[in-house]
Amino acid sequence: MKNKRKQSPCSIFPIGKRGQEAGVGMSFGFLFSIILIIIFVFGAVWGVRYFLSLNACSNIGLSIDSLQKEVQTAYQSSSYSREIQLNFPGADKLCFANLSAPLTGDLKVYEEINIYEFDNVNTFLVPGGKSCGLSPTNIKFLNVSAITRMKNPYCVDANGKVQIVYEPSQYGRGVVIK
Repeated sequence: MKNKRKQSPCSIFPIGKRGQEAGVGMSFGFLFSIILIIIFVFGAVWGVRYFLSLNACSNIGLSIDSLQKEVQTAYQSSSYSREIQLNFPGADKLCFANLSAPLTGDLKVYEEINIYEFDNVNTFLVPGGKSCGLSPTNIKFLNVSAITRMKNPYCVDANGKVQIVYEPSQYGRGVVIK
């Protein structure tokens, strides 16, 4: 009778060394499960943030394509004037620059875009680091000389409205952004 183990009043399982070992094993399993849950939640949050950043990058690309199509439509018209809404998430300014002409605009913007001086580009998002590598681009049919006549680079709010105007002018043929 000495080998009989005591039983707890609320359980049919004996209390003793084996019960204590099971308690330690269960707490390790429980802690391991909590750690796994934390890892899975972290992974899910990271995945959602990653796909949301892809969404912002695709919006920038779509907005650049939309601006190019609008400028091309204006260029193919005999006279054109239309206001459009820009949507460049993560950027503060959309700038048009004539990199072969002297600087007459914001020095901070020029410092960010002057590295593209020898590239064939005329449109920039500022700050460029948040533009997913899509920032320096060449929008065809823009009359950059007329756009930057007073201020080079000429910048507009990247998430505001701009006026796209096409009128044959003394500065040559091309579309002007106001």
